[in-house]
Amino acid sequence: MTVINGNPTTFSNLIEPTVFLDWIYRQNTQTNRFVQSGVLKNDPVLGGRLLQPGRSVEIPAMNDLSGDADEWNDTNDIQTNGVDSAMEYGIKMYQNKSFGNTDWGDLISGASTQQQIANRFGNWWTRQDTKILLDTVKATFNNTDIATAKTYGVGSEKELSASDFVKALARMGDVMDNALSTLVVNW
Repeated sequence: MTVINGNPTTFSNLIEPTVFLDWIYRQNTQTNRFVQSGVLKNDPVLGGRLLQPGRSVEIPAMNDLSGDADEWNDTNDIQTNGVDSAMEYGIKMYQNKSFGNTDWGDLISGASTQQQIANRFGNWWTRQDTKILLDTVKATFNNTDIATAKTYGVGSEKELSASDFVKALARMGDVMDNALSTLVVNW
C-alpha cells in the first residue's frame, strides 16, 4: 500500500455521477406518489429543454379559434380565417442540496451516515418536489379571480360527498369534460 501525505480525494469519497443520478432519478420516481399516480409526467418535448441554458423554457402554443360565424349565402364567397400562435414561458427551478459526513464522525459515533444519506436522498427530493407542486397550486389560488372561479367549499371544508364532488368538478375547467382521469385529494 502506498502512503500518501495530506488529504487526497480517493475513489471511496466519490460517487460516479451517471450511475448515482440514474439511481436517484429511479428512486425518486418510484416513491413519488404524484409521479406514480400519473398526475406528474415527463414531457418528451419540454423535458430536453430543461437542460438548455437560461432560466426559462419557451413553450410555443397555438391560440384558440376566434371570431363569429359568417352568414352563408349564394352571393358572398366563404372567407378563410387563420389562427395565430403565442409564446408561453416556463420558469426553471434551479435547486441543489448537499449532505456530507466525515470518517471521523462515523468512526466515533458508529453511525453509517454516508449510507443513510445515499439511501434517503431520493426520498428527500420527492418531498421537495411535492412541496414545490403544492406551493405552485397554493400560489395559483392566491389569485382572487382564479380562487373565486375555480374553487368550491374553500373555508367551509367538510367530508367530501358525491354531491359536493359533482359541484367541484363543474368548476375545474372552462368546459365540463366527462373524461376526468385523475383526482388529487389532500387528506
